[in-house]
Amino acid sequence: MKKAKRIKKLMKERKIQKIRMRKLLQEQEKRRRQQIRRHRMKEAQKEQEKQQDQQQENQQEEPQKKQ
Repeated sequence: MKKAKRIKKLMKERKIQKIRMRKLLQEQEKRRRQQIRRHRMKEAQKEQEKQQDQQQENQQEEPQKKQ
């Protein structure tokens, strides 16, 4: 009887541990995805700023060419 109880307890602890690990892994994956998303947003913003700067330069060059 004692052995059965101990086995039951170990199984329960193992189950709890698995659940904790799964939650931890999900949390890590969530953080990783957020970092990737933030990085992509920053890259897109940099690219957009680069294009705007280029457009402004082109607009400044046009009047000079006409003169």
